[in-house]
Amino acid sequence: MMDDQQTKDDDLGAARWRWNFVVSRLKDAYEAACYSLDKELRKLEKDHKNWQRSGPPDPSDPDEVESHANEGEWIGESFVETEHALQLVRQGFAVVLFHSWERHALDWARKWTGWKDDSDYNHHYVTNRLKRDGFIIDAGLHKLNKVANCIKHDDAELWKEDQSMFDPLMAYLIDNDIKPDYGRHLRLSEIVMQNLLKSLSESGPSQQPTLRI
Repeated sequence: MMDDQQTKDDDLGAARWRWNFVVSRLKDAYEAACYSLDKELRKLEKDHKNWQRSGPPDPSDPDEVESHANEGEWIGESFVETEHALQLVRQGFAVVLFHSWERHALDWARKWTGWKDDSDYNHHYVTNRLKRDGFIIDAGLHKLNKVANCIKHDDAELWKEDQSMFDPLMAYLIDNDIKPDYGRHLRLSEIVMQNLLKSLSESGPSQQPTLRI
């Protein structure tokens, strides 16, 4: 019996090690994808400050007035486009993060909880089953589930839970009975993304990997 328990602990420890590795690679991939966009946004913010400090153009010089206006417009448009690209990257990675959890959680449930169901992932059922059998389920996983559903299925649950994660235009659309595109108006901050990654890292098998010599 002790040997069986030790084998299970070793298997769970190996699963934890693999999960730690998966999450670390996902984090590295996410940060690499965002790096150039983050760098461009910082540059544009600096350009905008320099543009503001340059002062108003000479009103008697039409070329200078036009050049100054064009520069400000270009900086503003570039910032909006870069921020939009960054949002697409964040939303894409949020879905990838949840799909990775989904796949591993199903495997764990079937291997260690006695679950024989071959149906698709059900977040509430699978997480409750894993938690019952000693797996760690961080509360942030439930937010990740709602974020993924908002992006993939235009689900409204995330809006009902946390309206601060959406473009302010959403409130206007809702107030005027205009059906919004929830995923389109979702705004994922860097803090939110890091918290979602942290939730993944802290969830999964509770057994830590051990080194046997």
